[in-house]
Amino acid sequence: MPKLGRHMVIGAKLGLIAGVVLPLICSLLGSTALQLRIIVPGWIALAAPAFSIAGAIVGALLWQTKRVSNPVSRLICCGLFIMWLCVLFAFVGNFSPAGYKIGSVVVLTVLIIGAASFAMLRVLSRMLMHRHARRLVTTILAAATATWTVSVGLLVVSDICCSFPPTVRLPWSEQPNVLLIVLDTVRADHMSCYGCPRKTTPNIDALAAEAHLYRNVMSPSPWTLPSHASFFTGLPSSGHRCNNVRMFLDDSFDTLAELLKAAGYQTAGFSSNSGITREKGFAQGFNIYKTPCSDIIHKWPLHGVDNRAEMDAKSYATLMHNELKKWFAEDYHPDKPFFLFLNYYEPHIPYVPPSHQLQWASEEIFEKWRMIDQYKSWYNHILQGEDTLSTQDIMELEALYDDEITYVDSKVGEVLDLLRKTDNYEDTLIIITSDHGEHFGEHHLMEHQFSLYEPLLKVPLIMKYRDRFPAGNSNMLVQSHDIYPTILELVGVRWKRLPLQNCRNLLRPDRSESRLGIAEYWRVKWAAITFDEWLDQEGVVSESSMSERLPAFFMRDLKAFQTGDMKMIQSSRGESELYDIVKDPAELQNLFYHQPDIAKDFDEQIEQWWQPFEGYNPSFLETDADRKLSDTEIETMRGLGYIR
Repeated sequence: MPKLGRHMVIGAKLGLIAGVVLPLICSLLGSTALQLRIIVPGWIALAAPAFSIAGAIVGALLWQTKRVSNPVSRLICCGLFIMWLCVLFAFVGNFSPAGYKIGSVVVLTVLIIGAASFAMLRVLSRMLMHRHARRLVTTILAAATATWTVSVGLLVVSDICCSFPPTVRLPWSEQPNVLLIVLDTVRADHMSCYGCPRKTTPNIDALAAEAHLYRNVMSPSPWTLPSHASFFTGLPSSGHRCNNVRMFLDDSFDTLAELLKAAGYQTAGFSSNSGITREKGFAQGFNIYKTPCSDIIHKWPLHGVDNRAEMDAKSYATLMHNELKKWFAEDYHPDKPFFLFLNYYEPHIPYVPPSHQLQWASEEIFEKWRMIDQYKSWYNHILQGEDTLSTQDIMELEALYDDEITYVDSKVGEVLDLLRKTDNYEDTLIIITSDHGEHFGEHHLMEHQFSLYEPLLKVPLIMKYRDRFPAGNSNMLVQSHDIYPTILELVGVRWKRLPLQNCRNLLRPDRSESRLGIAEYWRVKWAAITFDEWLDQEGVVSESSMSERLPAFFMRDLKAFQTGDMKMIQSSRGESELYDIVKDPAELQNLFYHQPDIAKDFDEQIEQWWQPFEGYNPSFLETDADRKLSDTEIETMRGLGYIR
């Protein structure tokens, strides 16, 4: 027994050293201050004792092999030793919250059963007098232990390799609540925390001061439906296919709410944009999903409503907050984490802010634009080439737009106060972003169709949760639907990455390689989005007749790609544009023919990105591609401005 003790002590010491050194090596490979300061101590606290115990068991097993002359038994014991290392290495490589909890249980269970098996093996072998019987029992028990360990090891390793990429987390922390706020149609440069000279977002500014603010954020789409589909699936538009042709999210994907609900979260969604509805597939996974403004025609301010009290009471955010407070009062369970999704519609066209919130527009401007059919003015301006909007008109519209943003900011402040009152503020991952931006005369465009220029794609992204997102700014290129893996990894929900998912976990960004940001736009269905005077005798407008009426600029699909400071836009008609968006943020100098090397490099990256899509023909496209919008959905889209 003294020899056995020495073997176990040596093994324990070596295991202890390995349990300290390996986390440090793993951390240095991804070297971040957050890991070294917070994560590594947690890894060591768990890995050191686990490796120490494993080392002692391995030492005992190695000593046992010397006493076993049967070569099969020796082979099994050596295999058992290797599997111990595989299980432990797999556990150290699994840094997700769920993996942390499940992995710790697996490792401790393996250690206990392994130790018990070894003790039983030693006792029985001592009790049996005959050498042949002793060898037989040793072989049987070693084989059983090895088989069980191999099974567990393969389960852990395969789960880690196939289900999710590694991430980091605070040791032993509880699952946080998740609050996802989408500011509809808000471009980043109109928020004061992103440099807008007007103090448009004081409440969000205060949050941003203690959160992490991403300054180089690219939206996957220039309009609402595909952007939200990307938020909920982590897929680009070509992956989920929710676009101008298919205006709904298919139920074949694992949405963010579905995964969180399966993990025990209470899920609630409230949208004041009645375009992202249950009927369009956006309620998947939500225990409660409401669009309280769906019974309001979005163009109602243009119909001559004179009662300002009625206008203020019918604000979309107010109606949504009524439902939110009702949920907190009746359905919220404090003993369970929640996932809460909010969409604020106000900054969307038309710009008619509540009258008591006017800060940047005058009363005269408010009254002028409240009674004008803003949609028709914009579409005449951009589609028919009529300069119906002067520079002064556009400045007035921007002032009203900023007033809408300021109003929404006040409502965001109300939600943050509600979190504080319910003692959820510090325990909630708070995310604020936007689905897309807005044109104000750039490239002779208004609102958010027909282009993939920066006014539509540069959106805000602010994330706060304790010190997981340290206060400060980041200029690395991210995409707004990176929130999908970031949320799942932080809260410890296992998910299987699809080849088409181009999202990245912002908790553990890979700075070693340049990223290719992607945005996509499918042309508008002109048969629905036209003016009455363009209809033929049968009341329809064909694609061919529209191509005769409109410039080719409006009859094309678009894809935008960004890496570093360079951005390329490709159209379905073969045109290509290349811009240095740092030196030329207005995208006025097309460098495509002046920088052929950069254009060629883009082509290579685009080809590599497109490879997983080759042969991609999901089954839902075969059955649902021709799904028709209902009369209610058509009226809703008409009210949103997407259908005339």
